Amino acid sequence: MVGIAAAHGVEASFIEGDSKLVGLWVDEASPARWAGDPRQPGGAARPAKIGAIGVKISRWVTMHGFAFNVSTDLEGFRLIVPCGITTYGVTSLAALGIAAPSVEEVAALAVREFERVFTAARQPSSASLHASDAGAPSHAPEPRRSDGVIIDP
Repeated sequence: MVGIAAAHGVEASFIEGDSKLVGLWVDEASPARWAGDPRQPGGAARPAKIGAIGVKISRWVTMHGFAFNVSTDLEGFRLIVPCGITTYGVTSLAALGIAAPSVEEVAALAVREFERVFTAARQPSSASLHASDAGAPSHAPEPRRSDGVIIDP
């Protein structure tokens, strides 16, 4: 997520030392420059969470993911205490005054950043491998959002 933010001119970082503050943070007072831990002198003046990280374990299966706020409607966050954090707010690229890219653009960038950070490369799905082994075209389903938009670049 740090790379996604940087690609849009935002310097984002983590705040260490408090498990409630897990996620990605920016300084709304200066989105292009992260001044550091807001709890320290000279740190970020108006920290706000732009990215969340989640992990769940259920019936011996782990699920994990992240949410990066691009053009999220932030009004709903006024009605709750996001992530149990009362001290700092929530923001998005759009709220920072940055033109919001499409979900598809962010998804493609997230894949590239994942590959870069983890020195990984995407591999064809097993369905497409089996189809190509048989000489038939691949009919593996493309990843889609709940509204049907394809998210895989």
